[in-house]
Amino acid sequence: MLIGNFGGLAVLAVDNPGVWTQAEADQLMHPDDAHRVHTALADVGYTLIPEEPLWRDYDGACPPAISRAPATWWIRYFDYL
Repeated sequence: MLIGNFGGLAVLAVDNPGVWTQAEADQLMHPDDAHRVHTALADVGYTLIPEEPLWRDYDGACPPAISRAPATWWIRYFDYL
């Protein structure tokens, strides 16, 4: 599980980010484990978001610290800036 650099966003990734699609991750994770993670995140005010949309190009203003092109939503919210 990864917690975002911006706001209360979290991503639940099986193994490493970018390895599995959301559908594959849902099949790999035991439902009881998924429920515990979802509940814990909700209890502390985090919003669990799917990983796949984060790999799209980021279309907002990029701080100079982002030197990779193209920047993605993943870099914007979950990478080290």
